[in-house]
Amino acid sequence: MSDPAMDLASFARGQGATGYGPVRTAVDTRRGHRARGRRRSRAGAVAVIDVRVAPEYSRAVSASLLRNIPAQR
Repeated sequence: MSDPAMDLASFARGQGATGYGPVRTAVDTRRGHRARGRRRSRAGAVAVIDVRVAPEYSRAVSASLLRNIPAQR
């Protein structure tokens, strides 16, 4: 689903979790989203970090995963 892109961080906040992002670049990742999310989850809270990946990466990973799923009978 890409048009419009889902805002998973807002969805998480709406469900009572802590939501960070969307993170679009490696620089954004280093701004502390991972560290804050890790601290929140270690404290027992639910933390969601919405990290965007390039569509071509997503397709390659999906194809790789699907090749390893046995055929249904």
